[in-house]
Amino acid sequence: MARTLSEIRTDVRQIIGQPDSNNSNFTNSQLDVFINEGYRNLAVALRTLPVTTRDYTAASGDIDLNTSVITVDSARVYDSSTEKFYNLEVITIDRMVLIDPDFENATAGKPRYFVRTGTFTAQLYPPPDADVNGETLRLIGLENPTELSDDSDTPDLPGNMHDVIPAWAAQRCLFALERGEEAVAQLTLYRSMLKEMKQTSTEFSRTRRRMMWDPGDNDLA
Repeated sequence: MARTLSEIRTDVRQIIGQPDSNNSNFTNSQLDVFINEGYRNLAVALRTLPVTTRDYTAASGDIDLNTSVITVDSARVYDSSTEKFYNLEVITIDRMVLIDPDFENATAGKPRYFVRTGTFTAQLYPPPDADVNGETLRLIGLENPTELSDDSDTPDLPGNMHDVIPAWAAQRCLFALERGEEAVAQLTLYRSMLKEMKQTSTEFSRTRRRMMWDPGDNDLA
């Protein structure tokens, strides 16, 4: 059953023994930070990170990427002279240096490469000419899930996975309260629940040809 952010927060408060938000060591906003940590951790462990398409503007120099971006798996750019998109090869800055050690001074032309220059920055090589500069750069890749912020928000995960999140948030609170034994118990519970849920969902996926996770992956947190 799907759980809302408000319901998950209530579960966390019950676990740590502070059901009243007005008489608590943690505000709702602080709990939401821990809840979203658990949500992201689950998305990574279960390989359910959303595949997202985003449009940017082709330009010379650094292009700022959305801060949710994790990977860029496909890059295409629009060429006004042909009125079509064409594919770019996605490469690292290390490979760019091997291709052209003086890439910073390259002459404008039809970009061939999308170069990841930093965590949230990229460049086109060669720099775009007039037919491409200012046109649409379309990227497809993995992103972090959208944070839960409204009380009615629900994690974009199978319903049975929602029950795992409170244990993660609770252990973060309990460690902060220096209640170490209880914190370790919740972290252990989180890991064991995640392992069980992961195995169940993998079997479910195999029978329906949906999401597939590596059954040999034991890195659950």
